[in-house]
Amino acid sequence: MPTLHILPPEVGRLTQLEKLDLCSNPLQTLPAEVGHCTNVKHLALSHCQLRTLPFEVWKLTQLEWLDLSDIPLQTLPAEIGQHTKVRHLNLSHCELYTFPPEVGRLTQLEQLDLGSNPLQTLPVEVGQLTSVRHLDLSNCDLHTLPPEVGKLTQLEWMDLRSNPLQTLPVEVGQLTSVRHLDLSNCDLHKLPPEVGKLTQLEWMDLRSNPLQRLPAEVGQLTNVNHLDLSRCQLRKLPPEVWKLTQLEWLDLSGNPLQTLPAEFGQLTNVKHLNLANCQLHTLPPEVGRLTQLEWLELRSNPLQTLPTEVGHLTNVKYLNLSHCQLHILPPEVGRLTQLEKLDLCSNPLQTLPAEVGHCTNVKHLALSHCQLRTLPFEVWKLTQLEWLDLSDIPLQTLPAEIGQHTKVKHLNLSHCELYTFPPEVGKLTQLEQLDLGSNPLQTLPVEVGQLTSVRHLDLSNCDLHTLPPEVGKLTQLEWMDLKSNPLQTLPVEVGQLTSVRHLDLSNCDLHKLPPEVGKLTQLEWMDLRSNPLHALPAEVGQLTNVKHLDLSRCQLRTLPPEVERLTKLYWLGLSDNPLQTLPAEVGQLTNVNHLDLSRCQLRKLPPEVWKLTQLEWMDLSGNPLQTLPAEVGQLTNVKHLNLANCQLRTLPHEMGKLTQLEWLDLNSNPLQALPVEVGQLTKVSHLYVYGDPLIKPPVEVCSQGISGIRQYFDELERSEENVSARLKVVVLGEKMAGKTSLVQTLRRGVSSLTEEEDRTHCVEITQWTPDDNITFEVYDFGGHDVYHLTHQFFLTQDAFYLLLVNLETYSCTEQRYTEAVGFWLDTVNARVPGAVVSLVGSKKDRCRSYDVIREDIQRRIELQKEMWERQRIARLTSIQASQQTGSSELMEDISQQLAHIDYLSRQRLRIVGNLLCVSVKPESWFGRFFSRSPSWVSLRNLLLETANNKTLFPTLRRVLPKTWVLFQQLLKVSMDTETESSDEEGSDDKSLSSGETSSHGRTKQPARYWLTLTEFKRIGRLAELSVERLEPVLSYLQQVGTILRYTDIPELKELVFHDPPALIEFFKNLFHHSTKAIFETPRLQSANYTRVQLSGFEKDLCDCGLIRKDVLTCMLPPNISPDIVTALMQHFGLCFELKVSDKTDPAQHTVLYKIPWYLHKQTPGELMSVWQEHLPEEQEQLQLMCDIRGFCPRGLFQRFSVGIHHLVKDRIDWKDGLMAYRQDYPILVCSKPVADDTYITMATRGRLPQAGEMWGVVHPLLEVLIQLLQEWPGVLYSLHVTCAHCIKARLDNPHQYDLRDRTADDGRDVRCPRVKHTASTSADIVYRPSRLSVVTSRTSLTQMRPSQQNDYYKMTSDPRGLALIISNINFTDPSRNRPGGEKDLDRLRKICEKLKLQQKIREDLTAQEIEAAANDVSRRDHSSYDCFVLFLLTHGDVAGVLGTDGQHVSAENIVSSFQACQSLVGKPKIFFIQACRGVDRDPGQEHTDTTGTLDEGRSTPQAGREASDGATETTKSPPPPTSAPAASAASLESPDAGERTLPTASDRLVMYATVHEQLTWLFIV
Repeated sequence: MPTLHILPPEVGRLTQLEKLDLCSNPLQTLPAEVGHCTNVKHLALSHCQLRTLPFEVWKLTQLEWLDLSDIPLQTLPAEIGQHTKVRHLNLSHCELYTFPPEVGRLTQLEQLDLGSNPLQTLPVEVGQLTSVRHLDLSNCDLHTLPPEVGKLTQLEWMDLRSNPLQTLPVEVGQLTSVRHLDLSNCDLHKLPPEVGKLTQLEWMDLRSNPLQRLPAEVGQLTNVNHLDLSRCQLRKLPPEVWKLTQLEWLDLSGNPLQTLPAEFGQLTNVKHLNLANCQLHTLPPEVGRLTQLEWLELRSNPLQTLPTEVGHLTNVKYLNLSHCQLHILPPEVGRLTQLEKLDLCSNPLQTLPAEVGHCTNVKHLALSHCQLRTLPFEVWKLTQLEWLDLSDIPLQTLPAEIGQHTKVKHLNLSHCELYTFPPEVGKLTQLEQLDLGSNPLQTLPVEVGQLTSVRHLDLSNCDLHTLPPEVGKLTQLEWMDLKSNPLQTLPVEVGQLTSVRHLDLSNCDLHKLPPEVGKLTQLEWMDLRSNPLHALPAEVGQLTNVKHLDLSRCQLRTLPPEVERLTKLYWLGLSDNPLQTLPAEVGQLTNVNHLDLSRCQLRKLPPEVWKLTQLEWMDLSGNPLQTLPAEVGQLTNVKHLNLANCQLRTLPHEMGKLTQLEWLDLNSNPLQALPVEVGQLTKVSHLYVYGDPLIKPPVEVCSQGISGIRQYFDELERSEENVSARLKVVVLGEKMAGKTSLVQTLRRGVSSLTEEEDRTHCVEITQWTPDDNITFEVYDFGGHDVYHLTHQFFLTQDAFYLLLVNLETYSCTEQRYTEAVGFWLDTVNARVPGAVVSLVGSKKDRCRSYDVIREDIQRRIELQKEMWERQRIARLTSIQASQQTGSSELMEDISQQLAHIDYLSRQRLRIVGNLLCVSVKPESWFGRFFSRSPSWVSLRNLLLETANNKTLFPTLRRVLPKTWVLFQQLLKVSMDTETESSDEEGSDDKSLSSGETSSHGRTKQPARYWLTLTEFKRIGRLAELSVERLEPVLSYLQQVGTILRYTDIPELKELVFHDPPALIEFFKNLFHHSTKAIFETPRLQSANYTRVQLSGFEKDLCDCGLIRKDVLTCMLPPNISPDIVTALMQHFGLCFELKVSDKTDPAQHTVLYKIPWYLHKQTPGELMSVWQEHLPEEQEQLQLMCDIRGFCPRGLFQRFSVGIHHLVKDRIDWKDGLMAYRQDYPILVCSKPVADDTYITMATRGRLPQAGEMWGVVHPLLEVLIQLLQEWPGVLYSLHVTCAHCIKARLDNPHQYDLRDRTADDGRDVRCPRVKHTASTSADIVYRPSRLSVVTSRTSLTQMRPSQQNDYYKMTSDPRGLALIISNINFTDPSRNRPGGEKDLDRLRKICEKLKLQQKIREDLTAQEIEAAANDVSRRDHSSYDCFVLFLLTHGDVAGVLGTDGQHVSAENIVSSFQACQSLVGKPKIFFIQACRGVDRDPGQEHTDTTGTLDEGRSTPQAGREASDGATETTKSPPPPTSAPAASAASLESPDAGERTLPTASDRLVMYATVHEQLTWLFIV
């Protein structure tokens, strides 16, 4: 449709113009001549791009209707006051921060819309608009209303919703004409008594306000018929509320109401009453007086009984009592003879009264998750039943009388205890959906064949060994689930199910498929994974409509050639099969988009595979492939390619043709070089080469991504290749082991002993070049515990670890071995599995029994290795047990865990040689006389020999551009020059501080801890590297550790630490093993602090881990900014910042830093007053636990404590725990050693209905811990949820459930094994909402992927999802027919096909059938889908949508039913509702389009209405996106806390054709 960017000046000649509509044009300005159109009465400029309006617009003084909505106006000029004739003014959805006082002149104004503007105040002149009848101020930023608003005495409709209003002016009581008042979603803590004067009020919405009470005067609103008080904080209501006898619609849901008074029974006209999610323990008997009641919602209340008077509610049609605590149902319920829907789900009912059989009009009966072992005979008399849910109740048998329910269309018996199914079920000939999943059924009766209307049949997770042949009579069947049954064969009659589109036979025991399966020609989705199938019948080739075929984890050695006929196949899974070859015919599957051949036995692939040019996702990992052919370059559409764990030694140059590739995994291949063409893969954002011995380019270059690789090869082309050999040597060991002496001896080539004052603090790094071939970078680590916080950042792959053992102090005991050897081996094994380690015994000259020590250490090392192996096998066994019992939805996570264990089995610590004993003590004259080599020389030789071992260090020598090597050499020269200069200038006076004058009169230069980027550019020019070519070499040097950069820290982004020891130097004075020494720093001693103050500072650090910023500053060199140091400390997770306001001047504050490492105090006693030992009865505790098996890294809990600081507030810390708040929920975090393990727990408390919020509160803390553990790939850990029942019962050793996502197969409750299944816990606090599982599963170590936050919903399933289309065209009243609906339906079919949505179309449904259809689909298993879409096309009004019988269905109830579907949790649910929502008619704007038609055969569009005149509409519903932005953790965060929750209404988009209470606009065909 054409759009106007400019309006010609000539428009000003249209002097007779009365109506001008310019809506929805990209106009950024209007010509001044528009002011000549002085007769214009109607001007519409909405949805343009006008930021200002020309002065002449305000001269249009005849204007009566002005629409400026949805344009980016930020101000209105005073001239708006000239439009004194305006009756309708729409300024909604602009950017107005103020409203000019001159608006008060618009005294004729009747309708004013200012909604959705950032208005914070209104001018007092608004009170002059005395003719206004309709005022919309919704979604603004109004904190108060001016008292003058009370002068709007003609006002009838007022909308103030979603404003931060905390109070209303008393003058609001003057608005005596108001009939409609919306104050929802404000911040009102109270209502003024004057609200009682609004005696004409009929409709009032106060929901979602923090109201704790209502004024008594509310009882004067005697005309109110609609009152919404839901989601407030009302604990009781004033007695006067019950005087509102005209009320027909009352919503009190979500309030902490514990009782209702007897006066409640005075509301005798109420028809709709919502009391859901309150805290009602009882209902008053007077509820029986509400005889007009038709709709009663009582779900999620702790009701244990109902009064007998409930039987007086004889007009009730809808009654929801689900999720209460009802143990019995009164017999009087049988008097509710008009009842059509009765929901009793999730109640501890053990029986039903016989009188329930009197409710003969009930069509919908839900009894799921009750405790009914039998049903009364009378239940089977409810012959009108169409929908019956008996799932998750302990029924062991069904009586023959079930056959009397001949009208039932939906029957859910899943998760019961049925061993048999009665033959009489065959009488249910109207049945369309039958769910028998998760029952111990061993057989089905032959009468099941009489259910010829069944379209959906779920028999999953039963114990069926065979199917009766009669199942073949179910010719209408479209969806059949038989997964997880011990079926060994299928009857040949299965071939008669010719309508089946979805067939799940996974996890059965099928050894073969009958040839008749080939007759299922409508089949589109077939799952056969995890069956012992050795071959497929040739007839499988007849399934020509199959799009999704999963054959993974079978025992297939080949595929039949007939597979070539499956030309519509889109998704093919063949992983984990012993396939050694593929038939050439696989090349005919040209539509395949997803192909999984991982972990097969393929040594090569047939050439035809490379013809699958539509492939986007291909997994070949875990195959013994040694080469790829050049034809791989034909897969030009591939986006995801996994080649990990193969045996590839080279890649073909044609890889560069895969230009659409986004994800490439080459992990664990013996690749030493990549082809230069890899640089052409510009779209690759995820490249993995971990475990590859790459030297050209080095792995560190590959870590920079494709651009880094391309720049590397470009630089090689510009300069020569240079082979560089560097090895990092890390020297570890406990304090006083002689590490520094040994390092200095190796570096200098002569024996050197280190004085006490020169011991290493933290880490010191030196370079040693014993010959011209290899440069050793030697890291000397301080041995005291406090330094372990900094050690871990320097433990990396491809380093050689020397572990020094002090022979003088070693004794052959378990404790000394652990201190001197075991701890260090645990640390290295946990941080860098597969590392190369050599043990060196120091101070040999002081020990005569070193041979005994060598044998003891060797023996204990073997025992330690055995312990590691036992722990690994125990974890493997645990994971495999989960694999046996886990559902298909959990397999991906389990597979990652298994891959990690497999990785650890291959990456074992490599200890070179036995203990080498040396001494660095200078030789005596006797030794020198006989020219005996010092013992440390043997260590020098060991280092050189080990470094040259290509098996241990295959990437020691790497190919680099000559310019890069030159740059590194120049940088080294620069550093050496600075060091020598500093040494010379300061050698005479060591006590001088930086910048002081020495005794020679020269100024001592300050130490350079960093260089600026400008200085690096200067060095780059010397190496002939231009500025744009400098970044790759800096990135490389950063990766190998030569330099350090922190571009994500504002204080450091312009600095480059060219000497890493300089950075560590910052921490020496802060992380000293002696806190006394810390406070003896010369600068601190000379500062203006008293001795008492210094003593207090030291006590604060020891007791509370706190240090003031000004004190910390005095501990640093004078030329170092404390902001830089604290930024580094927070980056490393060593501390967090606190600001304490000054008590005398709140504007002033003191900055402190908390270093948890120094905390020593135990659990504070005051904790018990906040976190009671006895859990309150009305609360539940959600506790997540990380069980770290064996070794737990030093400082892990302290870094975790720092990492969660931004998520919590009001924290109290102690040595092994902290108490804090998050989203107003208390949180308790603790670390506790148990035997050889460490338990880290995170717990919160709340009411069971708040379980979703509780998960959102505590789960982000776990994510922080998991991120830290990712840095320790060798640590074995498991994640659990502690049984809430065990916690409440205070049982020792409470049961720990494995932390996993909730699936469609999970019931409401989980029985506790700790008490032999005699008690249960709600599944809501056992199973995690699947949306929260993004980052908690351990990254596969074979891939070493960085943690990624999902920005998009996964959209890879085929079909993408299920689309339910409900289209009502022919109504009982022919005048309501919608003949244009056929065209909508045709379009929707095409859209669904294009978007790969499986369609389920239902036409011309009554209200009850609409609800049943929605409930039917909402209770299906959507596990194989990635989304759900509903298209609902019908008539409607304010009460809901209409069925063909003219009856209403609540659109919100339809939407909510899908929100409860567990298999759709975390997946997008999109609803398009094409229906009127009321009877009001939007005046609209006239619009003429003469440029063409919208569709073939369509006439000029004009406005019409859908409700009654029979007009037809043709609607183009926007299709759901194939990749929609996800509501991830970030999008749910508060600005300062990063808090993540999963709201009840998450992951859903509801789109209506019109706004509330209005008719739809449509096109007449």
